[in-house]
Order: sequence, then structure tokens, then C-alpha cells
Amino acid sequence: MVRSVFAIFCLVASLLQSGAAATSWLADGEDVTAPSGYLQLCSRSPEACSRAADDQDFALVSAATLSQLEKFNQKVNISIRYVPDWAQFGRADEWYIATFAGDCEDISLAKRSALIQAGWPAAALWLAVAIVPGGQSHVVLVLRSDWGDIVLDNRTASLKLWHQADLQFLARQVPGDPTHWRRLRPNP
Repeated sequence: MVRSVFAIFCLVASLLQSGAAATSWLADGEDVTAPSGYLQLCSRSPEACSRAADDQDFALVSAATLSQLEKFNQKVNISIRYVPDWAQFGRADEWYIATFAGDCEDISLAKRSALIQAGWPAAALWLAVAIVPGGQSHVVLVLRSDWGDIVLDNRTASLKLWHQADLQFLARQVPGDPTHWRRLRPNP
């Protein structure tokens, strides 16, 4: 509990020190094709890829909601066992909404689905493809908030702003239109 409160305090302090929220948002580049596994998911389960019913492309957060969000991230990270696609399906890049086991994109899809069901704005929750140190591809859920883009990563219990997440971001879903993806570029 003390660790969680301290982590939220550090995130809030970082957000306040980072200045304007816009500098804490990932910057879009040109359009790109969605990952093939994601397109296959959309073919199998169109409801998982439907446009957001709301048009609120960011969430208003407070220290209390950040604490709830961090607890949610921890709970999902613990409850869904990480299993790579090769071990689970015998092939790479199989995207689905995980319930008990899955890899990074499956866990991210599960988090997104659960948060939307809990009332978070769908357009503010999107997937991002990144590279972890060592060069492996990774998918995370990002919440666009009034304080900046907050990463919910299955590799860590802590919430982090995108530039603190130890990831090289490549592409993301366009808020409100999950079938539309854009390349990401570093903010100036």
C-alpha cells in the first residue's frame, strides 16, 4: 500500500513538473497499416475494433483516479498469465482479448475492454506498438489524459507517462477509430 501511494505521488509530481499536458502526449506522424494480428482480430470480432461511441479523446484524471487505475493495472497484470503466442497457438501474432492467459497485445486488449466497460472513454484508450530495450516488439495500452499519455504496461505494476516508459514507440491507434493507425514520432 505504501509503495502504491508513493508510486502515485511520483507520477503526479512528474506530471506537474512536465509542464503543459501537450508536451506529455505522443506525437502522430503519417498513417500506417494496422498490425496484421490486429486486422485478423477485427475480421473475427468486429465489435473489438468498432469506432468509439463517445468523442471524448482524453480522460480527466485526479490522484484518486490514478490510484484506482494503477490498482486496476496491477490486478490485470497478476490475473492474466503471460503466455507467448507461439506457446499458446503455435504461431506468432495472434491477437485476442485475454481472459486467463495471453501476451502483451492480448493483455492490453483485455485492459482496454475492461476500462471501457467501467465507463472510461473509449476514444481515450488506444493501443501502441513499441520496442523494448533489447529490440523486442511490445504492445501497451495508453490512456490519453488531461495530464498526458499514461502507459498501462504488463511488464510493470506502475503507471508511467509515455516518455518515462522505457519504450521506443512506433505506431498507435487513432483515438476514436481503432482500425486507423499512425506512426509515432518523438515530441520536440
